[in-house]
Formats: sequence, C-alpha cells, structure tokens
Amino acid sequence: SKNVNILNNEKYFLFINDLGEGYSQVDNVYISKYKKEVAISNIIYIKNMRSGEFWSSTYLPTKKVPNKYEVRFAPYQAQFLRKDNGIETSTKIMVSAEDNVEVRKLRIKNTTNESLEMKTMLYLDVLLSSKDSYIAHPAYNGMFLSMSEYENAVVIKRKTLEGNVMYSAVFSNCEKN
Repeated sequence: SKNVNILNNEKYFLFINDLGEGYSQVDNVYISKYKKEVAISNIIYIKNMRSGEFWSSTYLPTKKVPNKYEVRFAPYQAQFLRKDNGIETSTKIMVSAEDNVEVRKLRIKNTTNESLEMKTMLYLDVLLSSKDSYIAHPAYNGMFLSMSEYENAVVIKRKTLEGNVMYSAVFSNCEKN
C-alpha cells in the first residue's frame, strides 16, 4: 500500500509516499518533476564499491528488496530506514518551517566486521516551472534551465527568453566523517 506524507510550510510543499515517489513545489512552481510513469525525481543511490551492489535509499526506483525496510512519517519529516547486507541507512527528509528549503539527510552505518568503501550519488530531475507549462512543452521547457557547479553545490536557474532569472534552486552536499 502507498501511504503519503505531505511536508510543508504553507508555501513549500513536499509530497512523498512510503516507496519514495514524490515531488516538491513552491506555490505553483514545481521544483522537481512528477509524472505518473516516472514519479521519482530526487533519488539517492548507494553503492558498495567492494561488492558492486547498489540500491536507492528508498524502495523505488531500484526495487531492491532489503533485509529490513521501515518508513516513519511524522508531521515534520519522512524517514526511510533500510538494512542491506549489514549496511544500515537512514534517510530523513524535512521542510524548513521558516524558509522554502527541503533537507535530505543520509546516514550510513556499517554493521559488518569488514571495512567497506561506499559511494553515494544524487539524481535530480529539476523542473522549476509550472505543471501546465511543462505539460504543454516538455522539451522546450528544459531549454531555459542552466546549471552552475561549485565545490559542494549545484545551482540551477530557469531563465526567461530575455535571459532574466525567473527561479533558482540550490542543491548542496555536506559531508561529515
């Protein structure tokens, strides 16, 4: 069954179900895409570099059956807990009460007796547009997105035909050992 959690601060909305499908929006501007056939636009992939085994921090999109899978929904966060062959992951997703910000926090814990090398990758399918605009011209819609990379962040901007910035989004990676 699909249970849904809606996290919001009255302007920023994040919709996510217990399989990991969902999207984010501010007012009528979708930050990430949502289509019924591809309902995942913000995915964290995890890979064990020794075994080559990989999975996502939520059940979808990889559909890899974990040893343990638990989803905890609360008014302030969604949490996805997995255990895959001795590797425990916890993914917390929150929306700031004050600012139009979404935070995803991944923790990885090795419960095996061996040293492991893990790699993570974030996949984003950014829209920064109204749903109607995207549906009317999906290919054309992507032409006005630009991306700038920095040391630990990516900035994506939607520009008008004249080059003025309409919307922007910042995706940042913070690491701690």
